[in-house]
Amino acid sequence: MLPGPNDGTADAFSASDLWLLRYRASEDRYGRQGTAADDGLNGYLNAESTDGQDLVVWYAAHLFHRVAQGGDDWHGVGPDLVPFGPW
Repeated sequence: MLPGPNDGTADAFSASDLWLLRYRASEDRYGRQGTAADDGLNGYLNAESTDGQDLVVWYAAHLFHRVAQGGDDWHGVGPDLVPFGPW
């Protein structure tokens, strides 16, 4: 996974760029994660092993948007997923 050219860096809202967490059904918020002030993901960090487990990957793109750039056009953010290995 390669960061996109417009992805920005961690900030006060989202203190990290990538989380790798063990999947837990009780933590599945169906896309309603966090608040307008905090992504809420660090609350799930607990140092448990992810080896051999079902995983959830969260990637934060940190889009910085200037109003003067227009409200109707969305900027492209997010990682490029690049396969590796013998395909």
